[in-house]
Amino acid sequence: MTTYRWITLRLFWSLLLLLPAAFFTLWLLHEFVPLGSSTLDPVIVLMIFVALLPPVSYVLTREGLRRFEFLHERGKTLVDAGREDSVHEVFSLILGVMRSGLLSRSRQEGLRRHLLRSYFPFYAEHPEWEYFQQQLLVAMREGVRPAEAYHVLKAFVLNQKKLTLDIANLAEELLDHDPEDEALATFFVQHFLAEKKAHFRAEYFYSRYLAKGGPLSDEILTLCLPKVLAHRRTDDFAGWCYVRAFDQARPEQSQVRQALHGLWEDYRNQQRHDALSKQVALCAARLTAREQASWEAPQAQVPRKDAKPLWERWAYVARQVARESLAFLLAQKKLVLLGGTGLAVLLSLLLFWPEGATTNKPTANTTIAQPDTLHYYSLQVGALKTKRSAEAAVHALQRRKLEAYVLEPQSPRGWFRIRVGKYPSASTARTAADSLKAVGLIEDFFVTNYEGKKEPKTDARK
Repeated sequence: MTTYRWITLRLFWSLLLLLPAAFFTLWLLHEFVPLGSSTLDPVIVLMIFVALLPPVSYVLTREGLRRFEFLHERGKTLVDAGREDSVHEVFSLILGVMRSGLLSRSRQEGLRRHLLRSYFPFYAEHPEWEYFQQQLLVAMREGVRPAEAYHVLKAFVLNQKKLTLDIANLAEELLDHDPEDEALATFFVQHFLAEKKAHFRAEYFYSRYLAKGGPLSDEILTLCLPKVLAHRRTDDFAGWCYVRAFDQARPEQSQVRQALHGLWEDYRNQQRHDALSKQVALCAARLTAREQASWEAPQAQVPRKDAKPLWERWAYVARQVARESLAFLLAQKKLVLLGGTGLAVLLSLLLFWPEGATTNKPTANTTIAQPDTLHYYSLQVGALKTKRSAEAAVHALQRRKLEAYVLEPQSPRGWFRIRVGKYPSASTARTAADSLKAVGLIEDFFVTNYEGKKEPKTDARK
């Protein structure tokens, strides 16, 4: 989440500065640099956006460090003055700076360690605040006075009169750090047994307690063993229940022995060699051959229950993902709106920027495209040897309202060609020629490519 805010904040400010920066840069380029066209403008805008990211990131990081240093100094002053209530407010503000997206994750980790070393005594005095609990857990994991942090958190947990989900999570962290702490495990087992709890969180502590074989094992089996056998469970908690109930005279003894036999087969196939698998193997070795034969024969005939269809599992997972995604979007509406707006602006610049629009003045090197004459046709109605006679024929046709002109000879001894009209296609030219011939304006013709009107060359001797 912090990384998402870090990226979003930088993209937002870069997009906000992109409009004036791109406008000024493009104005300079088109005013003083002969680019020729604006087809490269989207690429230039994208390059400006990429170039804005590093300075924007630097400025935001400096602002985050400035706020952190100010609050850090303020917090030390309040701690020295003994104003604990105000210190809590300062830590709330520091946490807000950490989560604001101004600082990267690596920078936050470095600042957290700095805070951890500076404020550890204050954390140890106030473990009831959630943020301080997390900092003490970090100190315990990373070796910053770990023994002291562990005992502070353990004392806090043991002094709780009511168990909550957060307290149970904290106790699990402590037991993972020191699995041999029997006092902590016994404390939770006593609380859960007093409330007759058999949920998965209670089973975590029950399993650890059964592995030790404490005096409360009978109460745990009385509460949980019937449900475990009814569901034919094979997890670690069920395994410890079967092991501890093996030597006890219980009504479920035959089911326990059969469950241990099946569990031993599974562990042997899995090649498990932990403490639980060794205890299961010791119990299975005490089973008689007759018992094992009676259990193995029916198992081959009794079909297993059909597993839950795969598509139902996928549908469940999809629903959970959809709910979590919707909750995230609703919780972060502002960031989602800003990110979507920035992305829409960037896509608009790339997709709807006018292509080929010339914004520069033509320069000396600018080539002005000439119309393509290869796709037009004309009628050649005659060819004369002398220029004077050719011009006379053209003047006669022009007096009859025809668009006639003379083409220069292609060689010194060539003929002056007399052409009429400019037509978009050969068929149109032929139709027009037939009409002119029918009314007697021309006598003979053929269709040729239009070569344009060219003034005859003047005689240099004149």
